[in-house]
Amino acid sequence: MPDATPLFPDLSVAENIAMGRQPLGRFKTIDRAAMVHQAAQLFTRLGVSIDPNPAGPRPVDRPADRVHRGHHRPVQLLRTAL
Repeated sequence: MPDATPLFPDLSVAENIAMGRQPLGRFKTIDRAAMVHQAAQLFTRLGVSIDPNPAGPRPVDRPADRVHRGHHRPVQLLRTAL
């Protein structure tokens, strides 16, 4: 499998997954709630878990640079599943 595009470290996991296909809401603005919901559904549906931290933000809300490097690959692969 060829190398996937690297993650954008300053963007959240959900933003990285939706990059280029962000859902639009009213007035053609990015619907962040829908984007986070879609990413969370992908993780659940595909049984993928990254960096669980009950005390912190949900993994899809966490900036990519705060996710363990070993979990970057699943996020890159989920980008293709959206």
